[in-house]
Formats: sequence, structure tokens, C-alpha cells
Amino acid sequence: MRRTAGRPAGKAKRGSRVALLLIVALLAVGGVYAHYWVRTLTYYPTARVELPGGFSFSMVQTLQPDRAACGAANRRVLEPLAKTCRGCKVAYARCRRTIGGTDLLLMTEPAPAFYVVVAPGLRMRVDGPPGEIRAVCDGIAATLAKTGGANASCLYPRDRPRAQR
Repeated sequence: MRRTAGRPAGKAKRGSRVALLLIVALLAVGGVYAHYWVRTLTYYPTARVELPGGFSFSMVQTLQPDRAACGAANRRVLEPLAKTCRGCKVAYARCRRTIGGTDLLLMTEPAPAFYVVVAPGLRMRVDGPPGEIRAVCDGIAATLAKTGGANASCLYPRDRPRAQR
């Protein structure tokens, strides 16, 4: 029988069992921690929709408690839109952990420098040809108010003279 350092060759060292148990325990604790950490993540439902005639809007909704609620919030807004707007195309619909740029301005600025449709839990930036954008913004707000039953209105840019709005 072959011996290695005073013990039989087929028998495992005691230290390797302890190390294995320690690794398994750390993995279990890490898995529990990761599960609870993921449950605390919040998401912003965001989307961009392109309309016929060169118009588009980017929307940001209020913070959602988890990824499933975020996806459901996006679907609640985009599914009725798909039924009512024939030429509309969804460029993207995402759930973001953080927002920046225009999306951040939409949520934080009371009167941004662009056309914005405001409804409870939703803000949309409307872009398009300057001559018709006010009518489109007002139309989107009216449609939201009619279909959603909530108050919706169009905010006009703060930095443009009243005659150009």
C-alpha cells in the first residue's frame, strides 16, 4: 500500500473538507444576499416611439419596484398606442436602473426647454417639425386624457417666445 506523508493515498485530507464546507457556505450566503439585493432594485420604464410625419416622442414613467412591474408599465402604455396609431413604430422600450440626459430632465425639470406631455406617472418629450409640433403635443395629451381617464396636458418650451409656440 502506498502512503503519502503518513496517511493512506485514497483518504482525503481533513483540511480540504473544511475548505469545501466553507466554500459551499459562502456561496449560499452570497446567493441569499444577491437575491435580496436584486429584489431591492428599482427601474424606470422608458420608451421611444416614432410617429408618421417625422414626429417622435420619448417617454419616462415613474420608478417601478421591480423589473416585472417595469415591463408591465411599458406594456400598459405601448399596447393601446399600437392599436390606435397605425404608422407608429416603437424604437425601443427598456427598463433602466438609472436615467440621464433628456430622460432625467423630463423627470426633474418643472418646465423643460422642449414640448412635454405630462400625465400622472408619465412624461413624454415630443419632437418633430417646428410648425406642427404644438398641435401634435396637444393631440397626444388629449388622446391620453380621453383613453386613460387621467389628466394630461402639453407643456410648451419655456425658452421660446410666446408667438413661436
